[in-house]
Amino acid sequence: MSLLTLNPVQQNIQVFSTAFVQDWDFNPDEIIIDYYQGTPMPNPIVGTTKIKDILGTPAVNGMTDIRYRTYVQVSGFPECVVMSGDLYTGSTATNPITASGIQGTMTYTFQNLNLLPVSSGNGYVFNMKHVIYGTSESTGGTITLASKTFPIRINVYPDTAPIISPAAPHFVWQIGNQEAMTVPLTINAPHWDIRIPAILFPGGSGFDIATLPEGGNIVSGTGETTIDLLLFSTIETYDTSSNPFTIELIVNGGLMTIPVQIMILQNSGMFLEKTALYFEAYKGITTPETQHIQTYYPGQYNFIVPPWLTVVPAPASYSNNLGFSVLNADSMEPGIYEADVIVINSENSQELATIQVVYNVIGNIHLPYPKGGNAFTLDNNIVTFSSQQENTYYDVVLKARVFAFYTNEPKDYSFTFKVPLFNKKQEINIGKKVDRLMSTMPDFTTHDTTPYLPAQIGLDITEKSFSDPDYTQEYQIENINFIAGLSPELYNGSGFLEVNTLPSRQTPNSYAYLNVLVANYPYLKIFKNGELLTTIGLLQGIVSLKVNFETYQAKQGDIFEYQIETSQGNFSKQYKIFPPGYDSNTIVWENEYKLKSALEFTGKYTLKATLENRGQSLQKNLVAALVKLENNKTYKLTINTGYILKSDVPSIESLCRAKRAALVLPNQTINLVPIQKTITAIDSDAALIAYDIEFEINRTYDEEVYTF
Repeated sequence: MSLLTLNPVQQNIQVFSTAFVQDWDFNPDEIIIDYYQGTPMPNPIVGTTKIKDILGTPAVNGMTDIRYRTYVQVSGFPECVVMSGDLYTGSTATNPITASGIQGTMTYTFQNLNLLPVSSGNGYVFNMKHVIYGTSESTGGTITLASKTFPIRINVYPDTAPIISPAAPHFVWQIGNQEAMTVPLTINAPHWDIRIPAILFPGGSGFDIATLPEGGNIVSGTGETTIDLLLFSTIETYDTSSNPFTIELIVNGGLMTIPVQIMILQNSGMFLEKTALYFEAYKGITTPETQHIQTYYPGQYNFIVPPWLTVVPAPASYSNNLGFSVLNADSMEPGIYEADVIVINSENSQELATIQVVYNVIGNIHLPYPKGGNAFTLDNNIVTFSSQQENTYYDVVLKARVFAFYTNEPKDYSFTFKVPLFNKKQEINIGKKVDRLMSTMPDFTTHDTTPYLPAQIGLDITEKSFSDPDYTQEYQIENINFIAGLSPELYNGSGFLEVNTLPSRQTPNSYAYLNVLVANYPYLKIFKNGELLTTIGLLQGIVSLKVNFETYQAKQGDIFEYQIETSQGNFSKQYKIFPPGYDSNTIVWENEYKLKSALEFTGKYTLKATLENRGQSLQKNLVAALVKLENNKTYKLTINTGYILKSDVPSIESLCRAKRAALVLPNQTINLVPIQKTITAIDSDAALIAYDIEFEINRTYDEEVYTF
């Protein structure tokens, strides 16, 4: 059994285990959540699932159309577990099984745990159901061929979370010491289990100790207990270059992992976490981040450093975190810079330690994209190529990995192009090239809360000379993540993927799509007329939520606010509920971020069919007769938005710019192309405005007639 226990501040990613032919495989095969009332929602869990290999077995004899379904079975509880991933279908949809060994990543996101009362016994169990169906060739009926239940158990405890003190125990071990060192660790929780690695030994009483097969011990107990963590001289046999050691003590019923720092002091009394640093920067492209070294010395000490390196001064205190920064590469010539940083005693200038530093400055390219962040395809960001050489140009290989909507199936592209220089400089925009490569949603009816992954872009760049065939300068730029659209306003990495973040008009029965770029696991709070309805933990990445106002019993005059809270501020989107209109037709379109936007059109509409005939005149019995050769038909839909807010104008313009849209009806989806040429953006005489928007219908066949 692979058992995973998660608490609100842990995140675990499991690796798929060895496949067993003709069997299900889950990793983990059970999830247990310990939730303490009043604490944040647990982080999402990413696991793996393998569907039972059923093709070619006796179970499918006489069967056709083998399909599977995966969904969360909820009975009598609020919706606490939200599923997404490669194999998730929901309770009504199914996917075909076309090959053995189907497997994929599954993400479990938790919400509304604050609505659950304190649990008893085995807690609350939510079952993830996996079912394989087949259609009988003889009867045509659907038959269940195999099923498997994946349990998710949630224990809800009172609002007193586990107490662990100290939060980060540390040892300072002097080489040559013969006596064991002790650091007490106090734990207070209803029930706890701690895994202690072999480097430490647990001492004390009031708990149970069992030896682990892989080494180390597991300590179990209840209530408040103090464990003596003992460190022996065997620590000196460990590789000291990895100092400080970070050892995870996993508290099954608690909130955190516990780092344990073990510092080994050399004979000089100086401790350095690292003795070598390497910096690299592309000139005009990247700026090296500050690197840190943990140090310890009982007295005052100073550094002798090269002119291109700075060190944050350190007071004489335990476990100093020193920052080492190099000059911006733009102010330096390309080349490799090497130097030794000498650490000396401030009182007697005794040399205590040496840190080797290498700084590699490369090239003449300016890249405007954030390091480690996301770039956006429609931004007017320019890549600048320059050179100090005469008669040079650049060969560029653009490598793109884009991902299909909903399945995340990757597809790789590679394009080569040349960049000639004019006056030793040239500018190009690669964002719009990437935008054309990125996948688009297959239809307007399928919905997934995590629709697609950012495109991954790399550039292999070679500077060459027209006059000197031996001259080359190579650059490699990897892992530029592109999201479709324009840069949004970000709060701690999160922001709306919407052109229009202003208040929007809705009606009691309408719905909208809320598209968000999510980082660092923020929380979404839903308010109705200022009253908090629910709090939802958001999964990282590109998230698309379908907002259905009927779910919250919306009525005329209500104001809904969807607020996302981050450590750098909150941002929100408001929806104002208008009365139902003359009619109700929802049009969904692909917006600038390649995601769905929706607007309910509450006004009247007209359908106009334009017929174009082509024929020829023939003589029959000496009389001219018209013979019809072919007929072409164009269907146009003109529909009125109904009254909307002036703040909805950006959404209307987004719709008119869209390359495709759809009228989504209960049993039909009609594909549209917006062809509106002009709109009156603002009418100063009207508090509310309305538009007639024109579309051309892309028919599925020539003879199709519309009567909706």
